[in-house]
Order: sequence, then C-alpha cells, then structure tokens
Amino acid sequence: YEVEGTVYFAVRRFPGYGKLSGNVGTALKHGVRAELDPRKRDEADFALWKRAEPDRPLVWESPWGPGFPGWHIECSAMSTRYLGERFDLHTGGVDNVFPHHEDEIAQSEAAFGHASVRHWVHGQHLLAGGLKMAKSARNAVTVDDLVELGIDPLAFRYECLLTHYRAPMHFSLGALRQSAEGLAHLRQRIRHWAQLADDAEPDEAARERWLALFREAVADDLNLPSALAILQRCAVDPATGDRTRLAVALAADTVLGLDLASVASEHVHAPREVLASVEQHRAARAAVDYARADLLRASFDGYRVDDVSGGGAVVSRGDRRVAARERRTISSAKELPDRRADPASLSWSIAVVTSEYPADLARCCASLLRFLPADAELLVLDSGSGADAQARLDAIAASDERVHAVFADRDLGDGAARNALLRIARGRFILELDTSIELVGDLLGPLARALAEPRVGLAGPWGLRSNDLKQFAEVTTGDVDAVQGYCLAARRDVLLEIGGFDERYRFYRNLDIAVSLAIGERGYRARALGSEHVRRHPHRLWESLSEDERLKRSRRNFDRMYRRFHGRARLLAGTA
Repeated sequence: YEVEGTVYFAVRRFPGYGKLSGNVGTALKHGVRAELDPRKRDEADFALWKRAEPDRPLVWESPWGPGFPGWHIECSAMSTRYLGERFDLHTGGVDNVFPHHEDEIAQSEAAFGHASVRHWVHGQHLLAGGLKMAKSARNAVTVDDLVELGIDPLAFRYECLLTHYRAPMHFSLGALRQSAEGLAHLRQRIRHWAQLADDAEPDEAARERWLALFREAVADDLNLPSALAILQRCAVDPATGDRTRLAVALAADTVLGLDLASVASEHVHAPREVLASVEQHRAARAAVDYARADLLRASFDGYRVDDVSGGGAVVSRGDRRVAARERRTISSAKELPDRRADPASLSWSIAVVTSEYPADLARCCASLLRFLPADAELLVLDSGSGADAQARLDAIAASDERVHAVFADRDLGDGAARNALLRIARGRFILELDTSIELVGDLLGPLARALAEPRVGLAGPWGLRSNDLKQFAEVTTGDVDAVQGYCLAARRDVLLEIGGFDERYRFYRNLDIAVSLAIGERGYRARALGSEHVRRHPHRLWESLSEDERLKRSRRNFDRMYRRFHGRARLLAGTA
C-alpha cells in the first residue's frame, strides 16, 4: 500500500512472515528497528519505496513520485539480478536475521510466488575488547592496519578458521600474532614437504582417506576448526609420507584459502641468480667454509635459506616469514601479571599512558623522576605508538630501574590502558599522569598527606565543581566534585574498590569525572591541592583533533557519564 509517496509492505498479509527469525505475532513490534512511522497501518510494516526528502542527492522517478528504494528491497534486487529468482546460499551477520533478512524473504517470495533462497547462513559477531567490532566503537582494525604492523593478512584468515562461524570470534592482536606464527609454521612444513620429500609420489589411498575426513568436517555445518585440525593431524602422522601430506594440504587448501600452493612452489619461482647463490652456499657448507656460506646469504635478494641436516636447504620468500619480535607487546591487560590482590609494597605507582609525542613523554618522565621516592615506581604504557616513540620509552626505562615500560600492539582505549597499569601497580598511592604535565616541585608529598585521611579518596592539582554535571568550574583548592585526569591521585584500594576505570571510555575526556563520581558514591571526598608544583603544557592529542572530532568524542563520553550520575545531587560538592 502507498501513503504520500512511500510504499509499504503489509507483513500481516504475508503468511510466512517470521519463519526465519521466529519473530511472529505480538513479538513483531519488539523487533522494529526504526522509530514508529505514523503513516504505517501496522508498526511492523516496512518500506519498499521511500519518498525523497528535499535536497536528497540520489533520487529516482517512480509511479509514486520521486524517491529511492527501501533498505531491504536493494538486496532482493541485487541478488535477483546476479543470481536469479532462486539460489542456494544467502549469508550475513546474525544481526541481519531480523528485520532485514525476514523482510527480504517476504518481498522476494511475494514478488516471485515461490521461495528464493534454499539455505540461510548467519555468522556470529567479531568482537574486540568484548565489544562488536565497529568504527563507532573505535575498535575496528583494517587490512592496512595489519600490513602496517608487519602481519600477513592471511594470518587473519587463519585465525578465522579456528572459530566456528556460529560462535562469536574474539579478536585481539595478541591472538592474531599467534595465528601468524601458526600459519608460518604450516608454511614451513609445506616447504619441507615440497623441497625435501624422499617419497617420489603421494599414496593416493592415504590421500583420499585424509581428504574424506576433511570433507566430512566441512560438511558438518562448515566446521572449519575441525577440518583444520584434521590437516594438522595429517601433518604429524608418522604413517603418512611427505608427498602425501603435501597433496592433502594442497587439496584442503582449495577450501581453506591459505594460498599454500604458492608456498609449495617458492623454490621453483625463485630467480635463477638466487638459486645459483643457494647452491654455492650449500657447496661452501659442505666444504666447511662457513664464513663464505654466511657471506653468500647477502645475495639471496629477499629469499631466506634454512640449512637442514645432511646438506640440504629450504628456500623461502622472506616476506612470508614471521620476523622475531623486537619487544614483547600486549593486546589486552589480561596478558600482564595480576597484582590487584597483593598488598601494596611501594609508596607510589605513577601510571602514564602515552601514544606518540616522545618529547612530551621524555619531559614528563624526567620531571617526575627528580621527585620520585626510592620506594616508588613509574609505570608507562605505550598504546600503539610508532617506532620512534617506542625507542624513546625503551631508552627511558633503561636509564632508571624505577621505570617499567609496557608496550601495547595498538590503542587500547584510555580506560582499558589505565586498568592495565592498575593491574600491575604495587604502590599504596597511584598517580594518573598525562604526558602534558611537568612537575616543578614535590607534588607527591602533599598528595600523600591528603590521601592519608581516611575519607579522602582522590586528590590532584586541578579540581572541578558543578551544580548540574553540565557546567564545570576549575578550582585548585578545597573539596571538589572531580579531579581532572591530567594529574589525578588516588589510594590504590579505593580505585580497586570501585572496579577501576570504565573501559567503555576509549577517549580520555570525562573519564576523570566518571571515576571521581564513582569514588564519591562510596562516601569518599575529592580534594584539589598542589597546583604550584606542576606545569601544564599543550595536550597534543586534543590539539591534533578537529573541532568536529573533539565534539564527537567528548559528547559520547559526556552522555555516558551524565546518564550514569545525573540526579545524584548528594555527590556534588558544588550543591552543598
């Protein structure tokens, strides 16, 4: 039916509506995505064609006036054009089952008078940091990101093969690096089988037995983790020869898609000059001229040679080998030792989260170390900086045993990064310090005396007061509603009491207010003091953002904080 230029599908008139999702009857109204459209006859109806609003760039003429296709009709149109009215397999994410695919079924079957899709296959979500990976969550990773990190994108494919499509896949760079190493190990096996195998031909009967098991796993609801495990079993089976193993792996790879055939032929496609140098290298080793053999490695031009017993050698492309890690990195706080249940053994733990801007980090650390007690530690987490910034942190850590550096594969988000350092902190007091801050006097002494008072939970040089959680005034003395996170000190036990920092705050803005108010909920006070002992410099991250990006990131955090704490007047010193 048409209303004011928009055409709707009446779902109650389609008998099979809901058969895919089970969303039928009165449950239909709970699955409607958009806000209620008063023009609909039924709130579950959906638009096939929409009237164009003024100034819309893409508009087509239609019998109902200018407009554009509805979200669901686009997929029916595309699949029909390229696959026809009937096709076997339709895939998608589990979040598309309703209403998108349910509506697609309704409109296609109503148009053609018969079923269009034989099988629907829905994959579970890809998660990162416990959240669905999405640009809006700022936890998305692209193929270009992997290449920049020196990770072969096929390592992600290998990682996907380890999780069944119906199960959520938990992505982390740490797990991805392990997958890269697993893929590298499989590739090296392929090279050995292709270049050093003793058996001339594969055993066809054995090959077929292994592939039958592989196909059985694939046929069992596309159980690729089980299929990959069968390939791994074949790889180590002592009764199976190397040529047979290679034949099984290459046949299985027509499903797995790891490009193993090109790995098996690396030595065949190597330049003649490289192969000639490899033969000279082998001859030098056979003549016990190891100096010449090592010298010849420089002429392999992007290829690597691994010597094996008996005088053999395995040739491989260098860009397909996993390089040794320069330093240990983490992708999650869970990869660090958990000392939260241990009693405090130091006076202070200074927690610094840094990302790029190595000169700012060096200035901050140098000023802090001038006033840091002997029984204190400086914990610095680098959240995915480039090589120059990481090298500067390495140098700072090497220069003073009180400095402990932690390197993350990428930006963990501000809340998660702070929790990572809280997890390993040993100090009775913790100072969260931004790299834009420079100490010019003994700040730790006054902060320690303030925090020694049982009902003072946090303190710092720059406090905030508010009457409504919307407008905040900066103050530097007295009780306050919040302490700004540029320089925020708290007792370790108080931070642990509130569960640490909220990891949904990936951007730093308003996280300090949220943690201050959470501490206030427990009956602790916040106090501002010591501003004469610190100097603020420009905040590089803030300055690097456009006005629109500043507003976008800050607004998301503000909304989260305000929803959590508004209406709690007793928390606000400004209302007293």
